[in-house]
Amino acid sequence: MEAVMFDSKLVKIDKEIAKEIAKAFKVDIPEVQAMVKEYQELTLIPDDKESYAICRKGLTACVHFRTGIDKIRLAQNKGDQERIKGRNTNAKNLAVLVEPAENHLSGLIKDEDGRLEAIKAEEAEKERVIIQSRVDELLEYGKPMPFMELAVLDDEEYDTLLFDVKEDFKAEEERKAEEAEKAEAEKKRLADQKVEQDRIATVNHSLEVQREWYDENILDESLTTDEIERFNEVLVNKKHDGGHSPELSALIGKQYASAPGVIARRKKQNRIATDQKVAQDKIDADLKAIDDEKARIAKEESDKKAKIESTRKKMLSEVGILITTDDLGSMPDHIFQELYDGHKITWEMDQKQLKIEAKEREAKEKTRRETLKPDKEKLNDWVEKLSVIQCADLSSEDAQGLKDDIYHKFDDLCDWARTEIENL
Repeated sequence: MEAVMFDSKLVKIDKEIAKEIAKAFKVDIPEVQAMVKEYQELTLIPDDKESYAICRKGLTACVHFRTGIDKIRLAQNKGDQERIKGRNTNAKNLAVLVEPAENHLSGLIKDEDGRLEAIKAEEAEKERVIIQSRVDELLEYGKPMPFMELAVLDDEEYDTLLFDVKEDFKAEEERKAEEAEKAEAEKKRLADQKVEQDRIATVNHSLEVQREWYDENILDESLTTDEIERFNEVLVNKKHDGGHSPELSALIGKQYASAPGVIARRKKQNRIATDQKVAQDKIDADLKAIDDEKARIAKEESDKKAKIESTRKKMLSEVGILITTDDLGSMPDHIFQELYDGHKITWEMDQKQLKIEAKEREAKEKTRRETLKPDKEKLNDWVEKLSVIQCADLSSEDAQGLKDDIYHKFDDLCDWARTEIENL
C-alpha cells in the first residue's frame, strides 16, 4: 500500500491502483506531491513584489492542475453517464411491479394509525381541559403556574395547593385593603396640608401686595401730601371693608395707625422745603445778576478786541502777511504800526522784483517759441505725411484686420504727436 494525498486527506491505496489513476489522468504523483510541499512552505512578504509574483505563479500552477484534471474527468465520464441513466430506468420499471401491494398495505396501516392517534388525541384533550381549568382557577387567585407543573399533580395534591393559594390570596387582599386605607388617610392628610399651604401662600402674597401698595402710595417721597391723603382714604376704606384674613387685617390696621404720622411729617418737611426754596431762589437770582453783568462786560471787551484784530489782519493781508495768532487785538497800537510798516516796505520791494522777473521770463519764452517755430512746422509736416501713407492691398482677412488695427493705433499716435508738438 502507498500513501497518496487526495482531496487534502492522506489516503492509503494500492500502489498499482495509484499508478492506474496517475496514468488515466496523466499525472506524476510524486512530482505533484513535491510541488505541493514546495508551495505550502511559501510565505508572502507584505509590499514585496518578488514574493507576491512567486505566490501568484504557484497559485496559477495549482489552478491549471485542478482544471486540467476536471477536463479529463468530464471527458472520461461522458460514456459512464449513459450507462448509469439506463440502469436507473430499468430499476424504476422493475419497482413498479410491487407498487399495488405496497400502496394497499400503506393505506391499511395509515388508517389504523389515524384511528389510534384520534383516540390518543381525544384523551389528551380531556386531560388538557382539566389542567387548563386548574391554571385558570389559580389565576383567579393571583397565582400563575406553568401548565406542565400542574399536569404532574394528582387531585389531592392540587386540592392542597388550591387551599394554600386561597389562604394566601385572602391574606393579600386584607393587606391591600389595609394599605389602601392608609393610602387614603395619607392622601387626605396631604390634601389638607396643601390647602393650608395654599392659604398661607395667598395670605403672604396679599401681605406683600399690601406692603408694596403702602410703600408706593403712602411712603413714596415723590408724592404730594394731597396725593398721600387721597390714598389714605383708600386705606381707611380697606380697614372698614372687612373680609380680610386675620394677618392682612392686622397689617392694614398697623398701616392705618401710622399713616397720619407720615402725612404730618411730610407736611412739615414740605413747609421747610418751601421756605428753603424761596431763600435759595433769591440767592440764585442775585448770583445770576452778577454773572450776567460780568458776561456783558467781557463780551464788550471781546467784541472790541475782535474788531481791532480783524482790521489789523486785513491790513497785514494787503501787504502779503497772513497772521493766524489771536494776539493782534491786544497788541499796542505803536507796536502793531511798526510791524505793519516794516512788512509793507518789504512787500512793496518784493512785488517790484516779481514784476521784473515775470517780464524776463516772458521775453525768454517768446524767444524760445520763435526759435522753435521752424522745427515745429517741420515736425507737423512730417506727421501729416506719415498719416497719409497707404498700405498695398491685402488678400488675407487676418492681414486686413491687422492693417486696420495698425491704422487706428497710428492715428492715435499722430494725434499724440500733434499735441506734443503744440505743447513744445
